[in-house]
Amino acid sequence: MARDAREAKVHNQGMTTTFLRACSCCTLLLAACVSVDLDESDRDAHFYELRVRKQLGGGAVHEGAHLELGARSVAGSTDVLDYSLQTAAFGIGVDGALGERGWAGVTGGLLWQRSSFELPTEDLGSQHAAGPYLALQGGWMATPWLEPFARAEAAFLFREFISVYSLELGLRLHLIDHAALFCGWRRAHYLINDFDEPLGIEQVELDLRGLVFGLELAF
Repeated sequence: MARDAREAKVHNQGMTTTFLRACSCCTLLLAACVSVDLDESDRDAHFYELRVRKQLGGGAVHEGAHLELGARSVAGSTDVLDYSLQTAAFGIGVDGALGERGWAGVTGGLLWQRSSFELPTEDLGSQHAAGPYLALQGGWMATPWLEPFARAEAAFLFREFISVYSLELGLRLHLIDHAALFCGWRRAHYLINDFDEPLGIEQVELDLRGLVFGLELAF
């Protein structure tokens, strides 16, 4: 009888172990099959940016064609997500005068972006993508050293499909020749798809609003 009881106990333990392993496998399969979309926002983002403009053909700044180089960084947290985004851009554009003090222009080119995301319990890794961007911008020289400006930008990046839209309003302070500090408010919307993640996260939609600080060099 004692031997039979011991054999029954061992058998039950084996069945319990097999059941728990089966449950674990089912959980992993379910997590892999179910896609999750994250829709997050940060109303206290801080953007940092460097822009370099080179006029072509020897014209004055904001007159005629120009080359543009840019670098941008923003990092922060939402309720459930830590994010870090860095971009670099190279483009060519054309500007024209609006009245005696204003100007407007369009710029297009290639933009590269690195995106990193992390959940409290899981690192979602980094993504690298590149694609075309288009920017519309303009300014008005209120004084020789103060310039209100606006810039709207859109980019479509590939490898993983990423779309980026941003709107920026601010002030440039022209304190020395060929250099200006600028600050303002920016709203940027990021839509990042096709995560290769065992957690089943398919898409991250990130809406950022906050202050932008930067330096612009123009030659």
